[in-house]
Amino acid sequence: SISCAVLLAAVALCAEGDRLSKEQKAEIQKLQGTWILTTWEEAGIPKPEDQFKPFNTRIVIDGTNLHRKQSAPDGSEVDKQLEFSVDPEKDPKRLTLKLGDQQIQAIYKLDGDTLTICLDRDQGAAPSEFKTAPNTRFRLDVYKRSRPDGADR
Repeated sequence: SISCAVLLAAVALCAEGDRLSKEQKAEIQKLQGTWILTTWEEAGIPKPEDQFKPFNTRIVIDGTNLHRKQSAPDGSEVDKQLEFSVDPEKDPKRLTLKLGDQQIQAIYKLDGDTLTICLDRDQGAAPSEFKTAPNTRFRLDVYKRSRPDGADR
């Protein structure tokens, strides 16, 4: 249930201990939940919905873990798990995604139930603004928070 998920996320945040500032903990708490990909742009080119909608691409944030999930063409579920950290003091806010030895720097903004993430797929520095451009590997994703009743699917 939703309340159980929130409780587990709170316990996971507490387990992070003193590593996280009060501001980081509060920001991570706001990001908890399931987010459905609604817009995808890469290298200045918006991707048509038929390139991502059929795969039910979403991220699930649980504590400081981020699962990027999507349905594969054979019907199986692909789940890439990353750890993340935030720096809500920067403008724009920063997000660091960690997968093994790889670190991807990103910026993000949260506006109600809309989460926007912009990153450099070449693992360079975080973008300075929420846009992509030709001849770059910048990616801009917009997600909507999933409603518990599933009405958004």
